[in-house]
Amino acid sequence: MRQFANGFAGQLLIALTAIQLILSPVALWAVYRLIENEQHASFVDYARRDATQYARRLESSPSPAARLALLDSWVLSGALCRASLLTADGKTVGPPSTCVAPNFIEDIKFGEHGDQTYSVEILAGALGNLRLGFDETPVNARLGQIARSLLYVGLLWGIVVLGLVAAAGSRLTRSLRQLSQAARAVAAGGVTESLLVKSSIGEVASLS
Repeated sequence: MRQFANGFAGQLLIALTAIQLILSPVALWAVYRLIENEQHASFVDYARRDATQYARRLESSPSPAARLALLDSWVLSGALCRASLLTADGKTVGPPSTCVAPNFIEDIKFGEHGDQTYSVEILAGALGNLRLGFDETPVNARLGQIARSLLYVGLLWGIVVLGLVAAAGSRLTRSLRQLSQAARAVAAGGVTESLLVKSSIGEVASLS
């Protein structure tokens, strides 16, 4: 083991392995952060855009009963985990919330309050403020899958790199081993034979 570590191929393999162990996790982390930020931004844009559409649909409802049925349908369909109307007189109208978050706290950023719910409050004309809750757990589950996939890619990348480095190191050191054997032969008195070491390394070819 010590002989391998002191050899050219061993030191090359150890150096490149160390570089991979440092750079690969950093690169994978950077890729994951880019994907995570994109997923979060897309979710927030989607929630804000849909909140406006929900408010317009609620405003166009002809009666209180129709508005209540509409709020119920949004929660029952799974599109929202909270859909309630805060009227001007302070009353809250709507079905029971299915959100993880027990209370309504409006969010600006994704995961701002750590309650797995992205909450939006938007004005619904003269009806009052529409309070909506969007479930964040599907996005977090998707990010978990992406993280595992990146981990598998990183492991496969490391195995391939180690194999290529081992093959390249062996090929590069073949001419050095031949030159070393010839040098020992010369040192032992074998000076009558010509020395020819075929190598693409200029220094080795020149020395031979």
